[in-house]
Amino acid sequence: RRRAEEEELRAEIQKLRESIRSTSDKMAYQMEHSNLQFETIQKLEEQKIRFQGEVEVLTLGLHDAEQRNDYLQKENSVMQQQVEGLYEGSLQDWAAEVHRVK
Repeated sequence: RRRAEEEELRAEIQKLRESIRSTSDKMAYQMEHSNLQFETIQKLEEQKIRFQGEVEVLTLGLHDAEQRNDYLQKENSVMQQQVEGLYEGSLQDWAAEVHRVK
């Protein structure tokens, strides 16, 4: 009878060891997965910061391009008036007007 109890306890201990090993394996997998997620989040945050900087540069570039386009349109208009003889001022007035739109 005692031997049967010992065998039963040994079997139970073996099951507990297997359960502990299985739980340890699961925890190791979860830690590895967690570390990968953390690294991915860090990389995404770095990309976000880089992209925000690029957006700022592009926004400034767009603003500059819009201002330059506005200037070129005004300059073109004044020059078109001069070419068509519609500008009523002197050549000096016209040159001052072109300079003013800059």
